[in-house]
Amino acid sequence: MIAITKRCLLLLQMLCRNPDPVPVRNLAEQLGVSERTVRYDLSLLEDWLKERDVRLKRVPQKGVCFDTKNREKAWEILQEQDEYVTENRFLNSGERVGMMIIDVLEGESDYSFDEGPRRFGVSRATFVRDMEKVSEWFDGHNVQLLRKQRRGVRIDADEIVCRRLIIDFIQENSSQPMLMKYFILYKDEESETVSRPSTFTYINRIFGTVNLNQLIAEVDVYLKKWHITISDEKYIWMIYYLVVMITRIKDGHVVTRLPKQYDSLTNNTQKNELKQKIQKDLSQYLTEEEAENEASYLVAYMYMSAKKGKETDLDSGSETAIKASAYLQEEIRSKLGLDLSGDSELLDALKTHLQAAIIRAQLGIPAHNAMLEEIQIKFPDIYAICKEIAEDIGDRYGVLLSEEEIGFVTMYIVLSIQKNSGRLDESENVRAALICGYGVGTVAFLTSSLKRQFPMIAIVDQLSIFDIQSYDFSQIDLVFTTIDIPLVLPKPVIKVNPILRRMDIRRIDSFLRTKRADPDKTAQEFRINELMYVIGRHCDVKNKEELIEELKRHIEPNGVSLMRLTEFPSFYDILPKKYIQAHIDAADWESAVQKAAKPLIKDGCITEKYVREIIELKNRYQQYAVISNGICMPHAEPDAKYKLACSLATLKEPLELMIDGKPVLIYVVMVLALSDTVTQAKALDEVFILLDEFPEFPMELQKAGNVAEISRILRHYYNKLN
Repeated sequence: MIAITKRCLLLLQMLCRNPDPVPVRNLAEQLGVSERTVRYDLSLLEDWLKERDVRLKRVPQKGVCFDTKNREKAWEILQEQDEYVTENRFLNSGERVGMMIIDVLEGESDYSFDEGPRRFGVSRATFVRDMEKVSEWFDGHNVQLLRKQRRGVRIDADEIVCRRLIIDFIQENSSQPMLMKYFILYKDEESETVSRPSTFTYINRIFGTVNLNQLIAEVDVYLKKWHITISDEKYIWMIYYLVVMITRIKDGHVVTRLPKQYDSLTNNTQKNELKQKIQKDLSQYLTEEEAENEASYLVAYMYMSAKKGKETDLDSGSETAIKASAYLQEEIRSKLGLDLSGDSELLDALKTHLQAAIIRAQLGIPAHNAMLEEIQIKFPDIYAICKEIAEDIGDRYGVLLSEEEIGFVTMYIVLSIQKNSGRLDESENVRAALICGYGVGTVAFLTSSLKRQFPMIAIVDQLSIFDIQSYDFSQIDLVFTTIDIPLVLPKPVIKVNPILRRMDIRRIDSFLRTKRADPDKTAQEFRINELMYVIGRHCDVKNKEELIEELKRHIEPNGVSLMRLTEFPSFYDILPKKYIQAHIDAADWESAVQKAAKPLIKDGCITEKYVREIIELKNRYQQYAVISNGICMPHAEPDAKYKLACSLATLKEPLELMIDGKPVLIYVVMVLALSDTVTQAKALDEVFILLDEFPEFPMELQKAGNVAEISRILRHYYNKLN
């Protein structure tokens, strides 16, 4: 439940007493606070009222108010105000640090180390620790936090840098899937503003400042008019930037100057069109010169983000890019014996990327490459060569490319090497679409990697995430995506890393082995297993086989194929903390299994009979279900009356088993409860990959002193997979 301050309730009283919209300025004057403070309080009040099914109405250019129905509800709530009022909201450490970061970004961090503890209701020592975390956050974003005795803290950064920091803060502290879903589904201009994406009032206020529907529609019109295409990743960042830009301008923070390089990188016609739009919408906040600065930055960002467009649009960067790409091409031929000219499409894409990279370097705009570490690990030799060439380009042409940019160039070179190495000649019989939110180079690299690993897969379409609402999926069997898709698609979906990991390859291979022949039939099987589990929990089924056949006749495959493979439970899903035990005593394998299974029996996932079946299987086949040195994972035959789950118990003393005449030590027993033959696939894949990737994993579990530590280790290693 959201808690609010007394000042919020004073605002509520004022709004209830005024039937007409009240300007924020008037509310601020009556309360004796700044307009910005009132906006924060209104956002908090709005969230609090929504919990009570009351809607506050914002009227553009006039203020805020209630309609008749909501005013009546608000008055009723005010009568019970003692139940809800708190003097201050309780903040945990993360919330305090977040609010301190916000204060710094907003220029309101002038409180001293004596005033700060009182402001946040903590001790001086706690305040100092929180401030250290604030400093670490800014250091992590390449900005130094400056401290002045008795004058608080601040950053020495221009407005563009501040806006980028705010975007980073938003992305780290808001619900990305919710925002993505909104971006995809926007249509109705009269729909409500985006749902609250964060626990931070500051972030919610930013998204409540603008009409996202209208903003996105205007961006689309502009990009289409000027034939500019940018990747999903950069498109979303641009929407964030525009939202922050509008909010900052309204709060009095404008771009007062830009480096001279911007003048030569912006097309006057496009810049003037944007300038006119900005002046029209924000004339009361900006001078003409400030509007021109804002427009110049936006045009430059679009150019350096473009996936395709006219080279003449970037005259300043083109000459340097042409020389740099020619030098790169020659050096790659010399150092690797690779001729890039044989693939004109790839070479053009590389030139376009270099052009954008040079613009970013000239403007001091950092590139974001989430795959850099993997690129450096998987392709160290090629990365080293590209880095050496990039340093030469810096010496020759005065453009210093960052490690992130060098990583992107490395991917193009690796892609060319893969193409030149040939591919297996195998017929393509699985048609797939690829949704990739990154740039053209990453898309091409991933497409090539998929083809090399799985020649039977044909990537027949490359989609933007914004295309999926209208796309016809009837002609494909499978969807690959590099980003989370907040909507259910009518075909199986496999999320992969842009650089295929072992986890991705196993997941795809599993799909091809068991699902390729008939994906719709797989969806039907998945749904029937779900139904059988529910029926079995509540009914006495006389003839299970006959019931399954009857369900198959009634469930049409085309009607149930709305599924994604990533919706299968993960290892982390089926092993909650309550199924974990630490350091149990077990004299032998059978007692270890019985004790490890107790949480599953207690929770109704399995019965004692299931445990007896496990032991019978062991006695019959002498199979201890050892899946790795240190771990065994016994299970019995699947049954729809059971629930897919897994328990884990570490042993106080390891058990020594003789397998094929050799001693094997067991430290961890994991009992797997199976309801069908399908839904456990993802979880088991993840277990095997954990053991393949991290052979120390069983010993780490065995050393853990308690359940909380075991849970932390599981989470730590599981996060490494994703």
